[in-house]
Amino acid sequence: MSKQEGINHDPQLEDFADIELESANKPKFTDIFQNVKFSHLIYAFFLFFVYQTGLTYIAMTSAPLVNQTAIFYPLSQENVSDLAMVKMVLEPFVPSHKFLKLDGSVVRYSMKTKQADPIELNATLEFRLHDEITRNLTVGPFMYTRKFKIGREDSNSMPIFYEKVNGFDIVNITISYHMVYSGIRGFRFKFYFVDPNTYDFTFYARLVFSAMAIYALINYLRKNKFSQKGIFHYPLIIMGLTAINASSPLSIVFQNRYFEILAPIFMCTFMSVFRLFIWFFLDTTIHQKNQANKLWSLIYLTYIVVYGVIECIIGINYCALDCYFDGGIIPYPEFIQFIENAFIVLSLTYCVVVLLTLAYAFRITTEEAHFKVVTYGIFILDTSICTLLVEVLLAILHDSRNSLTELFIYQGSHILSCVIIIYLQYSGDTGYKAIDNENLAYGSHHLGDVKLGADENDIEQLYNGNDENENFEKEYEEEEEEEE
Repeated sequence: MSKQEGINHDPQLEDFADIELESANKPKFTDIFQNVKFSHLIYAFFLFFVYQTGLTYIAMTSAPLVNQTAIFYPLSQENVSDLAMVKMVLEPFVPSHKFLKLDGSVVRYSMKTKQADPIELNATLEFRLHDEITRNLTVGPFMYTRKFKIGREDSNSMPIFYEKVNGFDIVNITISYHMVYSGIRGFRFKFYFVDPNTYDFTFYARLVFSAMAIYALINYLRKNKFSQKGIFHYPLIIMGLTAINASSPLSIVFQNRYFEILAPIFMCTFMSVFRLFIWFFLDTTIHQKNQANKLWSLIYLTYIVVYGVIECIIGINYCALDCYFDGGIIPYPEFIQFIENAFIVLSLTYCVVVLLTLAYAFRITTEEAHFKVVTYGIFILDTSICTLLVEVLLAILHDSRNSLTELFIYQGSHILSCVIIIYLQYSGDTGYKAIDNENLAYGSHHLGDVKLGADENDIEQLYNGNDENENFEKEYEEEEEEEE
């Protein structure tokens, strides 16, 4: 009987084999963070910190993308008629200036009263390239109402012309004003054009963003092509592909306005996919399931789609200012203002909901799931703070569109977080196995030639051994009955 007890199979061992075989064939919610070495984790956080710090410094210290220059022309005291003319020469221009926009305002002496008077404006422009006239343009007449507020010497700004920089390097401008000049001190003109140095810098920065996403995605696919596919496998691929196109590399390479108008569409698509991925991660981690809650997924998907469409409309409208004509694609300033205010509210709501969900996940999860929430929570927290800073605070101050904060802080933080998240999925040879042999809490005990925590062939061998034990036990009992 002692021999029989020595070879009798262990029920706990069989249960363990069942669990391992099932885990090897079924992807789990824990697949997103398997087999990442501690050194790789530290390296990823170090890179993230260095790049994020560098991007923030660049955004805060670089010159604005659109340069603004103001020029004041005093009114001659000898002028007694209702006509005044201003002549100016602007040079030199290069294609990197992208566009030239001119606005004008009237400057008065007294600032004690409100005032509103009609004004008629005309302008003629002579475009030259290498000292040769290439084109003449007449704009106007425009009928405006100059409005002065109490305490301000400048009137409301009045647009004069907008021209895409193409085929000229010098512009001769003549502007005529018809109005009442009593109490008027002069004219102030503001010129807007893209800073070539800043534009070239953003050109290479966008290429770097695309190259980082390409490198991360290719390595992920190469190291996981023979691995068990987890539930995050295809979402990661989709997020990586949209990250590659987020910087619109086609518009960078071909310098075509039709590709440039697609840039905000690609970026908004990536932003939406990134937000959906974050929600999918939080939902599956909180519930420890392979699928997100259907009701909450529908609500969140609807919200993200509306959020992305509004962001896309704003981006296309601002891009159209550079690519097509003054005023963008939507000629209604009130509607654009409404859309921008709605986007601020949506951005604020998104950040609050995501951060509250992250805090809830941090509170209820334990062990490995808790560690993942802490790790990926760093990227969620970073992107949320960047969104609040750029798309809420600076948007309220009307300072985000004309600076590099949107590209390097808001968009850059999301692309960088995407790259690091994909980098953390490099699982090497073991792929997405639910249990890593090197990290088994049970150790590496042996039973004959069978090893706990081994591969499926060993498990199959274990089952065969257990079947032989059962047959031997039955035969032994039958022999005892016959002897009795």
